[in-house]
This record gives sequence, C-alpha cells and structure tokens, in this order.
Amino acid sequence: MPPIPKSKSDRHCPALNEFISTQRCGSERGTKIACPSSCPHFPYAIPNYDRGLVLTQKIGHKILHFIKTEVSKEEMQLLTQEAHLNGRNAPSDPEEFFQHLIHFGLAFFRDASGRTLTDRWREKSFIGLSNDEQVAVAGYGRSYVSLLEVQDIAPDGKLWMKDIFRAGEDRLLVIDRTTASSVSRFSLLLSWFLPLPHYTRISGVTVVRVDRETVETWKAELARSWKSARLKRRGLTREEHLASTLHLQIQRITDIGKERQMSMIRGLDFCRAIAQFKMNAPYGEIAAALASKPEMQPTEPKAGDGFDKPLLEFAWVRRGESKALEKEMIAQFQHSDSDESVGGLATLRVYADRMVLETFSRQKYDFARGLLEQWFGTKLSFQSESIEDVAKMMAKKGIEESRTPGAATTVSPYAILASGSKTPDARQVPQSTPIPPELARGAIQAFYDDRYRRKFADEPVPMLDNATPREASRRKDLRPRLIELMKIHIQGIEETNQREGTQLSLDWLLDELGVPELRSRG
Repeated sequence: MPPIPKSKSDRHCPALNEFISTQRCGSERGTKIACPSSCPHFPYAIPNYDRGLVLTQKIGHKILHFIKTEVSKEEMQLLTQEAHLNGRNAPSDPEEFFQHLIHFGLAFFRDASGRTLTDRWREKSFIGLSNDEQVAVAGYGRSYVSLLEVQDIAPDGKLWMKDIFRAGEDRLLVIDRTTASSVSRFSLLLSWFLPLPHYTRISGVTVVRVDRETVETWKAELARSWKSARLKRRGLTREEHLASTLHLQIQRITDIGKERQMSMIRGLDFCRAIAQFKMNAPYGEIAAALASKPEMQPTEPKAGDGFDKPLLEFAWVRRGESKALEKEMIAQFQHSDSDESVGGLATLRVYADRMVLETFSRQKYDFARGLLEQWFGTKLSFQSESIEDVAKMMAKKGIEESRTPGAATTVSPYAILASGSKTPDARQVPQSTPIPPELARGAIQAFYDDRYRRKFADEPVPMLDNATPREASRRKDLRPRLIELMKIHIQGIEETNQREGTQLSLDWLLDELGVPELRSRG
C-alpha cells in the first residue's frame, strides 16, 4: 500500500519512502536521514546545487566565530604555524587567508587530545548551527587539498575528476560552473576540495592549474619535502603536509613552470637576422631573376619596423631550391611535397641599390644567405648584418613582461642600421591588424589537418623514446607515455576550441592509436 500523508504539510521522503513532517525533514535531512541525490527537499541534492552553494558560502562567518571562541591564544598560534599562515609565504589576501584557516582548522588541526575543531564542535552538538549548516560543517571537516585531473565536462557545470594522489579511487563528481566554463579535459587543478553528500565543490579562493609537463617535477619535490617534514613530525600524512604547505606548493609550482619556460625560450632558435647586400648589377636584372624563382611570392611593399619602403618585397617560401631546407628542420615544422600549405623562410626587400634579407631564425638566415650568394655571386656584395637573439632577450626580460601586449614602442636601431634605412617611415612601429575570426578559424583548421591528419601518428616523439605514436600504440611499455602524450594534445585542442570557437576533435586519432578511453564520455 502506498504511503499516505498524515497532514497536508507532510512531504514524501524518498529515503524512507514515507511521508514525514516538514519539521522532521528540516531537522534530520543529511544528518539522520541519508537523502538521495535527487531529493527535491535536500539542499545538497544535485538539482539543488544553488541552495547548497549559498549554505556553504554563508557558513564561513559562523565557522570563524566558533574558532575565535573555541581556540585559545596558544592554540591559535600553533594553528597558524601548522597552516603556514604566520610567515612571509602566507596569503596576503584576507579572504584567501581566512578560507585557508577555516579549511585547515576544521579538517587537520588537532588539539592535545587528537580532536579536530570539527570534532570539538560536534561534541557540543554543533551549537549555533541549523541542521543544514551542520551538514556543511561536516563537509568542511573532511575537506582536503589535492591535485585533480579533469576527465569530462558537462555544460551544466559538472566535472568528472580523478585524484592524482588516489589512483585506485573512482572518478569524483565535482560541480563548479565557473571552473567548468574555463578548463579543458585533462587540466590539472590544485585547490581545496569540499566533499558534500553527493558531489564535491572546489572551495577556497585559490585554484591553480598545473602544467602537465611540469607535474612530475613538482610531485618529486613534494615527496622530498614531505619526507623531510616527517623527520620532525612522525606520522605526518602527505594529505596533511600538502594542506599545510598549500601556498608554498603554489609558489613552487609557479617557479617550476617559469624555469621550464625560460629553459625552452633559451633553447629556441629565435632571432631576428637582417643582412644588407649592395647590388652590383642593374636593378631590372636582379628583379627579373628573383621574379623567376618559384620560392618568391610578391607582397605589398611597406615601410616601418626598421625598413624604408622597398621597390619590391617578397615573401620567401620553401619551394623550388629552398625546399632543401625542409630535411634540416625539426619534424614539427616540415612540410611534405604533397602539402597544400608551404613553410616560410624569409622576407626579401629590393631597393634601387641594395637588397635586404630578414629572417627569424639563424638556421633560415644561414640557408637563405647562402642561396642568395649562390644565385647572384659577384652581383651582390655583403654590406652589413644584425642578429638579435630574441629568445635571449625574452629570457632576460622575463616571461610575463615578454607577453605584455603592446610592449614594443620603438623600432630596433640595429634593424635600421643593418638595413641601411634613412627615411622617418622606417622608424614607424608596426601596428598589428586583427585577424577576422573566420580567417583565424580557417588557419587553425589548416594547421590541425596538417599537424594531426597528415603527420602526427608517424612522427618520432622524444617523450616516447623517439618512437612514433603509432609504434607506441603497439608497445605495452610505451602505452602509459602515449596516454600522457595524448592528454597533453587533447588539452591543447580543447583549449583552442574554447578560445577560438572551433570544433576540433582527436577522437578519430584516439581510436586509431588504440586509446579510445580518452574520448569524452560526458
């Protein structure tokens, strides 16, 4: 016989499968009654996420009041010391400070009897809290810091995530609309996490994205610092060490990322190389010879950025004899003979009395200069050159400064001298022209087709011991690294989709390489 309400105000309880009073529902849900995830009356049911969000955010002032009244001065000093809130690495933002204090205090700080602040509050029957607030505080008492990997994202703000430090556990359902709208699959997030009855929330103020390329370095350093800390405090868990040193870990993650980027920049062949040649033959003869070369594509002559306006200007691409450079370039930048697109080599400017070569790598500069001397011999005489190591300058300035939009306010004097330019127009700073979105998406699609459909599966990859992804797919020993490689590429592709409005997918490639488990599951 179906349950029958005793009063008009009674409501059906799906957990008990009976009608109960609203008073009983409000005083027992989530504490004495195990409410299901779909219960319309439970604030922490998944459909009621907004109600739960408000409750967990508003409870902060009551938690701080409890800490102020419950914790002695001596205990507070110990709490701030254990939470690393009393030194120069403590967060300067007040909200961030108090959020860290709340989480660490309720979940990890223990008194002489081994009780957490949550335990002590529970012993006092959670005085001052409503039933729904008690559920929130119990969640804060189980909160933790960890590194979670985003594995799937739903449009309504749900994320299915895997704890990197708990490999054997199932995926977590995390709900956070702001984060879900700004991350891609396989992003790694370090933060405080607040477990509630049916889902987890990203809590606190700080959410740090950790680069996949640096995560193993950071994990190794974390293991060393944890080992060192245990010499002073036996029984210290990694979870507690990570929570207490969160802001130290954030700083180290930032430093490791910068160190890696600076190392990459310093290793780049990224220079602005300019060479000026005096023409010892008539202008018409030189111009005709260049126009006959398949690698020379005429472009509109312009002045600025260190150059007078030339009579002729060419985009020098890797065709004809210049195609020989392909085999000397790293695989990622090579273009096969069947490619519709073609790689660039240099810009060539021709004046009445001189020719000026400009490239952005030393490899291209040496190749192009050698080819010009081969083509023209004594018809050209080398006059001057300028080689500015852009990578070195970026490393010296620092990554953040080098990324600042509009940072270039003057033209390089080295470019003006090397090009032999004299007019005021040569000192004009070039203005970037916005690329229409449809053209940008077309260029991205062309790069995607070239990179992934034509090359990727059969190119050697250092991360795979120089095996190709296709070869790695047939080797059990390389499968973990192949999976990690594909996660990096999936993350990049999906970030591009978010940023540019494209709809690129590597699902077909994942099937081809035998890793269909990396496809989006939703």
